[in-house]
Amino acid sequence: MKFPSNIRVGSRVAIGPECTIGAKEIVTLEDDVRISKGVTIETASLDLSKPVPYPHVAGAITIKRGAWLGARCIVLGGVTIGEYAVIGAGAIVSKDVAPGEVVVSARSRVITTITPVQ
Repeated sequence: MKFPSNIRVGSRVAIGPECTIGAKEIVTLEDDVRISKGVTIETASLDLSKPVPYPHVAGAITIKRGAWLGARCIVLGGVTIGEYAVIGAGAIVSKDVAPGEVVVSARSRVITTITPVQ
């Protein structure tokens, strides 16, 4: 399979069906990475510290050797997932995951309130 130059794929990488890789920045999938069905890897996000309309920002994503991404999880820009880490199905990864960690859940929580600019 051929990938754009900003998507770097190592050896023995398995990518399931219905996956999306949105890559404004570099996405690196190291050797032996496993990506299950329907995973979204997206380097772009919004800068919520700025006023509406929020500017787009992008950050590189690195998925280290032997990591496994469960079905329909979402990996956001600027994240590194460590060697042999496991991301559970449906999890949303917005910060780094240490080697060997198992990350689960997509629990939503309010982190701030937005006041629209009039």
